[in-house]
Amino acid sequence: MTIIKDSLSSDGMGYDLNGMKSEAQGGKKELSKDDFMTIFLTQMRMQSPLKPYDSAQMLQQMSMLTSLTATEELQKTIQSLGMSISKSQVMSASQLIGKKVQIPSGVSPLVTGEGLSGSVILPGEVSDVTITIKDKDGKVVKTINKGSSGSGVLDFDWDGKDADGNDLKPDFYKISAIATMDGKKIDVPTAGTFKVGSVAMNPTNGAVILNVDGLGGVDMGEIIKIL
Repeated sequence: MTIIKDSLSSDGMGYDLNGMKSEAQGGKKELSKDDFMTIFLTQMRMQSPLKPYDSAQMLQQMSMLTSLTATEELQKTIQSLGMSISKSQVMSASQLIGKKVQIPSGVSPLVTGEGLSGSVILPGEVSDVTITIKDKDGKVVKTINKGSSGSGVLDFDWDGKDADGNDLKPDFYKISAIATMDGKKIDVPTAGTFKVGSVAMNPTNGAVILNVDGLGGVDMGEIIKIL
């Protein structure tokens, strides 16, 4: 009778119980707990009555099986917990539907009866903060001077009227800003104000996605302000 110790061979495939690996045609793959148990039981059936399987090694392999099972169960628990957290975040984010949020962007919508609003994100103490608003053709329709400010988010708004007091049509307008810092002119990032239309969950990583008017899907982490 064949005595099987650390490995079992069949059809050119070798199994290493201690390493929890299987090799075939030069490749390797991880064994599942079911594969491990099948090999282990086969090994028990084929042991020699005159030289039974070493009990210490048997206990070691049983311990490995227990550890593998516990690891798989832990992974399932973590995945389930992660999914539950993601769903909870989606439910929480659903409260933003219909509300307005500010998101870093070079555009912002002009809404009838509400005007256009946004903010500039300042890196430090600055002066001569100037916001420029242009239409889709690149024509300047409004310039807003905000003077000096410290670091942080500085809000601005525009009533949507041109220099002659005429209402401009609702649309998405380009916004940009410059400021003076340490005696030098610098470009500073801007954020537009958008309405949240719906909320979804990214199936790949579980991240909460906000579908906002004009921008589409935006990661919830990009929001700098909820209005």
